Amino acid sequence: MELEFIPLAQVLKQIHSGETFDIEVATCDVRRGTGGKLMAYPKCIKHLSQTVKSTSKLKAATNKAPKNPNHQQNSTINLYLTQLREVRTVHIRLITRFNGKLVS
Repeated sequence: MELEFIPLAQVLKQIHSGETFDIEVATCDVRRGTGGKLMAYPKCIKHLSQTVKSTSKLKAATNKAPKNPNHQQNSTINLYLTQLREVRTVHIRLITRFNGKLVS
């Protein structure tokens, strides 16, 4: 059995296309010194940013402006996990598998 590889650039193109995908990422928390687990997330989709309406509701409720996540600077992306109905932030450099293929 030969392993199939996929370049990270192609992974990002497919994520931004809006189609569902399966992904496996490694966990890492430098501040706490934890991580190293592989987390598999089936049937994910790229999470679109909050709408202006929900952002203004947050500002009115907390009297604070929402924090800018700086996704490009931090090399992160928000994924919506359709089975768990949760949003998770993933560092793109920690993606190990995408649709069953190893990320190179």
